Amino acid sequence: MTAKVHDIPADSVDITPGSNTSLVPLHGTSLAECPTNLRLDTYEGKALAIAAMSPGDIEIGKDGYVEMIVTHYILYPDEGVNEETGEVTRFTRLVLFTAEGLTYRTTSESAPRRIEAMLKLFGPAEWAAGLPFLIRERKSRKTGRTYHDIRLSPNRRM
Repeated sequence: MTAKVHDIPADSVDITPGSNTSLVPLHGTSLAECPTNLRLDTYEGKALAIAAMSPGDIEIGKDGYVEMIVTHYILYPDEGVNEETGEVTRFTRLVLFTAEGLTYRTTSESAPRRIEAMLKLFGPAEWAAGLPFLIRERKSRKTGRTYHDIRLSPNRRM
């Protein structure tokens, strides 16, 4: 698959106050309009977009991190039940894809900003070749909750 930045309709994203990112899709945005570099005009791209809605194939290891070569991403609006309060919460889900189509999923609040920064720094050819991601599981000092820290791996080619 060739990486291609998908055109994003201006009214399908929410620029969150205090955030410089435009990659946060509004609740109710269709999968076809979500920020992605999947080729949604192909069967393969559509199949991967649908796969993004399933449980991830790749998980954080016992050592608290995962490294993977990422070629594609999609950000889409999702919702879930807060286990502590029982309330339904809305959030943005990021799904990262390997060249083999394996997926990693996160709802990290920083994910849209990280992807946007990477899109500004790396072009379609670099995404198509694969970017080495390092994702660490960390605990917030303020809340004690676990979150995922997404960055490029210092190991250029793992």
